[in-house]
Amino acid sequence: MGVELGDAITEIQNQINSIISGISTSLQDLQMIIDRIKEESRKILAEDEIVSNTNSNNNYLAVYSTVNCDANSFILFFNNNTQINWDPNVDGTNILPYMMREKLDSNSSIYDASIGASDFNTNSTTLYNYVYYGFSKDNMIGFSIDNTTYGSKYEDRHGYQYNINVFYDSLLDGSTTRILDKLTSSFAEMGMTYNHGAVTPEKLYVLYSVDQINDFSNITFRGE
Repeated sequence: MGVELGDAITEIQNQINSIISGISTSLQDLQMIIDRIKEESRKILAEDEIVSNTNSNNNYLAVYSTVNCDANSFILFFNNNTQINWDPNVDGTNILPYMMREKLDSNSSIYDASIGASDFNTNSTTLYNYVYYGFSKDNMIGFSIDNTTYGSKYEDRHGYQYNINVFYDSLLDGSTTRILDKLTSSFAEMGMTYNHGAVTPEKLYVLYSVDQINDFSNITFRGE
């Protein structure tokens, strides 16, 4: 009995040791999985932060900048808004598919010799259709881009001046008031004067979008 019991105790201890070893191995494997999840999470977070900070989701382009507006066009000049950190090679390439027309001269970093230095249609089917602007994210004014005529245009002149020029129909913007008049009124409400046909130094939240947007609170604006 003593011998058999001793053998049983030894066997039980061996099983306990085996279980402990198995648990230890499982915990190590679990920790490896956790560490891998953490690493992948950091990668995902980093990528999300990049999207948030650079708006590389090109369904919209959000900037905090000065603008120029006239009777039929709304223009963003990148060379006058250096805080946007616009990279004509990266950002310019990303935005081209969402523009109706483009003009890149021979000094442009994304110049295509096969096309030449002239206006050309992109034939893109996914264009920026809306522009929103305002002094506050809570009070944005929107209008439709008139893509039936001149539409939206990205220009790169002399390798240093980059702009987006979007055109609107002053009679079909949802009211009888032109966008220029709306912009002027917005400045007046803030006690400021908008200089017609000039790049006024006061900045606005400006967003170009493929789709209509109603909530701007979670959108990061470049240059903000």
